[in-house]
Amino acid sequence: MDPLAVAERLPRIGHAHAKDVAFNAEPLALHGLLDHRWTATDAGAPWTFATVGRGHDASWWAAFIAAVAARGVETISIEHEDPTQRPEQGVIGAARVLADAIAAAPLGPDPA
Repeated sequence: MDPLAVAERLPRIGHAHAKDVAFNAEPLALHGLLDHRWTATDAGAPWTFATVGRGHDASWWAAFIAAVAARGVETISIEHEDPTQRPEQGVIGAARVLADAIAAAPLGPDPA
């Protein structure tokens, strides 16, 4: 599913998690998206969990933040499952991408 398409069609969202995915072209072409040998820690799999920003750039995240904010989300939790980075690196990188995305997000006026 496309998170942006889904978020834009929901009337309300209770909470959101920031996690990303990266597609690896060659293994994806050879084995497909639903490769039965997939594991979360295999950086050479058709797809892997990725640090926020490694799969989608800050402009994509800005659109996501705007979409979920418009549906009631005030806080986004960072999830780190990237097998290619230590959590300390991944969370810091994700926070940077999300900070840039929040600054660029077309958010409405603060209701407070």
